[in-house]
Amino acid sequence: MEIIPSILARNLEEVRNQVDLVKLVANVVHLDVCDGTLVPGATPSVSDQLNIVQHNICDVHLMVMDPARYLDGIKAEKVRYIYAHPKAATFGVFLEQTKILNLKAGVALSPEDPVELIRPYLDSISSVLILTVSPGESGRPFQEDMIGKITEVKNINSDLFVAVDGGIEQSKFELIGHADAAVIHSAIFNKPNPEESLLSLQGQSN
Repeated sequence: MEIIPSILARNLEEVRNQVDLVKLVANVVHLDVCDGTLVPGATPSVSDQLNIVQHNICDVHLMVMDPARYLDGIKAEKVRYIYAHPKAATFGVFLEQTKILNLKAGVALSPEDPVELIRPYLDSISSVLILTVSPGESGRPFQEDMIGKITEVKNINSDLFVAVDGGIEQSKFELIGHADAAVIHSAIFNKPNPEESLLSLQGQSN
């Protein structure tokens, strides 16, 4: 299972600081982008965050009402997967635009979203992000009743890349080990040495 550090920051200085702490040991970093409408709080734009990340491939989670608007300037060689929420106003346009831009689109499922929501989009997506906390803030407790969604997604299409995001610590790895990736913020960046914490989590996940 891949361990992906999640960058959740209120300003570009925080983005830069978090990226610098893990850039030498992270293969991929996960950028959270919030507009203050779909979820509380706002972050720097995806393009501004991508400009800071120089050494890593990125996954991007768009917690925004108009995800199609955030695709300008995003290059496929920099972004691996880009997730948006089906309840976003321009989700359909987002999927169309990602095809044109040769980006791999994904569906982000909030805790209240059933896995069946992905079925209409199977021809357009490569990945699913299962949120095990309500989106928008770090430090919330892991919701174990979300674990079953991993198997549900794989049963629908075993080729989909499945990432789990929210409240994940090493003690949860046994529960989510059948996922392809764990996206982690607090258990990395809220520790005294984030680089060592990421290395330790990577070692425990193998």
